[in-house]
Amino acid sequence: MQQQQFILGSSPNDGLAIPPTLQAESIETVYSESSSTLLKEPASASDIEGLVDEISDRVGTLKIGPGGKTRFYGPTSTFNLREMPSSDSYEPDQSSPTDHYGSEEEIPADVEDHLLDLYFTWQDPSFHVVDRHIYEEAKEKWKNREKTPFYSEALRNAMCALGSAFESRYHPTVITFPKTLVEFFADRAKSILETELDSPCVATIQAMVILSSHEVGNGKDARGWLYSGSALRLAFDLALHLDMSSYVSAGMISAADADLRRTVFWTAYIVDHQLGFHLGRPFRTSMEDVTVEKPRQKAGSRGHCGWTPCEPSSSASHDSGLLDIKDAISQQLVSLCELMGPCGYILYGTSSISKEILQALNAKIVAELHKWKATLPPILQIDLDDVTSPYPPHVLLLQPWISKSQLQPQPPRGPGYTHAREMCIQSAIAISKILNMYESRYTLRRINVQAVSITSSAILFLLFAAVSNYPSHSQGNISLYLTTCFRALDEFTLSWKSAQRAKDLLVGLQRQWDLRTRSNKLPQQADGMLYRPQKRLRTSSELHRMAAVSHDPAL
Repeated sequence: MQQQQFILGSSPNDGLAIPPTLQAESIETVYSESSSTLLKEPASASDIEGLVDEISDRVGTLKIGPGGKTRFYGPTSTFNLREMPSSDSYEPDQSSPTDHYGSEEEIPADVEDHLLDLYFTWQDPSFHVVDRHIYEEAKEKWKNREKTPFYSEALRNAMCALGSAFESRYHPTVITFPKTLVEFFADRAKSILETELDSPCVATIQAMVILSSHEVGNGKDARGWLYSGSALRLAFDLALHLDMSSYVSAGMISAADADLRRTVFWTAYIVDHQLGFHLGRPFRTSMEDVTVEKPRQKAGSRGHCGWTPCEPSSSASHDSGLLDIKDAISQQLVSLCELMGPCGYILYGTSSISKEILQALNAKIVAELHKWKATLPPILQIDLDDVTSPYPPHVLLLQPWISKSQLQPQPPRGPGYTHAREMCIQSAIAISKILNMYESRYTLRRINVQAVSITSSAILFLLFAAVSNYPSHSQGNISLYLTTCFRALDEFTLSWKSAQRAKDLLVGLQRQWDLRTRSNKLPQQADGMLYRPQKRLRTSSELHRMAAVSHDPAL
């Protein structure tokens, strides 16, 4: 079978967005003819110049093979040359599931469909990475042994693993004991993924993005960060960062496929970026050569009910008219990650920066965050006092934002540290109210994994308000908000093991802070503070010690 390759940027003057006009011959034919020519015919000057152009190419090559599989080679790669035979071929894995994970029984179709429903209801809308319609079509192609980059067994099992997090630990008719359903599917997904990485496709990236959330939710931050970073790097390898509009116009790829490629790339970017913030690690990937369009809400999707809960008993019924706003969510998350990028590099990434630069950066980022929140489209706005509107869960989870970037170095500029503290505490109170809104509509049993870091950040600042007797809030109200957040975190433990770890850490911190403030017995200042900060610029070690809990773009 011939492998068709479409070459992009074959000379220094070529542009990445220009569709190829010639279809390359098969690799085998090109290779044999090239060898014959080199042996029998002297090279002309034009031939030599052509070779020089190819060797000195500084743009890069995009190759599209059978089944829509893409591969991008940068200009310094030897494989950038069009005559170079590819070392890997795309062969979809058609082996039996038991070839990968032993004699464990296969999951019944109705159970799998239910777990996928849970995944697409509670996990995917916040980190939208899988188009269900394309996935189902690709699955049918895979069953018929057709080539498709949009389905893999690793992806199927990864989605079932996340869906299982919102279900009982064990199924009455599916034997997985001693493993839970989550562990059963996650282990299968990770086992198959190792094989798929020999010849990855778009579905491989999707599986890694989903497994990243799974690992973080189960307290394995290192593995989760590894999956998110690998997913983004693989997205560059498969050319998901390139604009494919010219290829759509040329009929080489469908518009739906191009949209999915864009969706997968930007979701990988969002997940890796947010996990970096959660772990206190700056984003290290260069985005300068990214040409693919950012996600945006399409006008045609506004009148369509794109999200419904799995259970009719939910306050958001199937007739509630909730809009399909996944692209709008992704658009705002990308913007937010871009806003917070400098904060990760400078404020938390190094201690060798002047106070003046930190203060200027802090003021700029806070102003941009206010603008970001104020300019959210109406479909993403919520009213904290509205107890009736059926806000989708992913809209409620978009709102919270707590960041230590609002704590100013000394000497303060602008409103000062008391204003910054007030903003943080007010944000924590808002998160507590949103948790109540979420619980009344959907229960806290089924909530996206990011809620763990959101709630942990809120608890941190509510604890600070409680132990410092902050004057703007009565102790009774603070205790109420704090109890709401702790209770929510306890509820999250049914789905996410990381919630238990966070709860234990924060309970210990509460005791430590309470003992510290009691033992010091500091007289209360005129402004109501137990103590005034002596140094507002934390050391790098102090920042890193607290960053995992207190700095989260938890959206």
